[in-house]
Amino acid sequence: MRTTLISMLALTMALTACGEGGADDGTTITTAAINTTTVAATTSVVDVSTTTAAAATEDGPACPDQHFLVVEVNAYEQSGYPDPELAVSCDETTFTVVTNNIPNFEFVAITPNDLAAQDLRYEIPLVPTERDTPGAMGLGAVGVSVSGLNLFGAFEAPRDGYRDPYLDGLLDFCNGHTAPGGVYHFHARFDCLFDDPTEVGLVYGYLFDGYEIVSPWVCIDAACTETRMVTSSYVRVDENELGAFEAWEYQEGSGDLDECNGMTGADGVYRYYATDEFPYLPFCFHGVTTAARGDFDGSAPQGGPA
Repeated sequence: MRTTLISMLALTMALTACGEGGADDGTTITTAAINTTTVAATTSVVDVSTTTAAAATEDGPACPDQHFLVVEVNAYEQSGYPDPELAVSCDETTFTVVTNNIPNFEFVAITPNDLAAQDLRYEIPLVPTERDTPGAMGLGAVGVSVSGLNLFGAFEAPRDGYRDPYLDGLLDFCNGHTAPGGVYHFHARFDCLFDDPTEVGLVYGYLFDGYEIVSPWVCIDAACTETRMVTSSYVRVDENELGAFEAWEYQEGSGDLDECNGMTGADGVYRYYATDEFPYLPFCFHGVTTAARGDFDGSAPQGGPA
């Protein structure tokens, strides 16, 4: 087993679904064990990024541990909170992320929920498997950032009307906040982690289906002498609405990306993109994962948290 140790911690606990005001919105997510591959949605963009976790080596799929950050002890001076802890390891088919879900940047309280360390372990496929149809996201964690923090979808809990937390001004300077139980998570692109977020192929994290999430900057020529930002295909249809599923509508062809906020590059590899526009991060599962809640039809999650 290949292992990058950044700081080990104890094993699995559950992750509480997102909701503001300190109340628990229902069930929990535990370890994410998944498997996944490649989708449809093509554009003329020449994407020469080669950072995918599924990139082949002589020993098999490459371990994505190289893309995860070294979360430094005392990266910020705040008493009362533990240091961030993160460890990434790989075997032949899976990479495992063990994290206490503590930010490596200054925590700014936005919700009534104080920050608390978690014991999280996520097992993610090295080689994704494409779903026949995109899979719907539930409430709660749907992926993990390269700093070991949870990724949530672009909507809040049902009691909050599935509001878009970015539109509603509920996010901190890094586009995250805490859910009940002190679970920090991102809802939108978190440029604060990087020195140069315009880097082509910069990996932001991984969805639980194994597909990587990268910066929206892509090459427009083979030598990558010029770049541009890819765009979401979601359109604001109601300027007075804050509910994510009422304010925004997927309109195929209006941007570069598919309904999950991803596309297949010229290299044949599917990736999700972290965009300026809604849904900011992946909005459905392109690949197979136990975290999906049925087929994605653009509507609010059904049946409560994943």
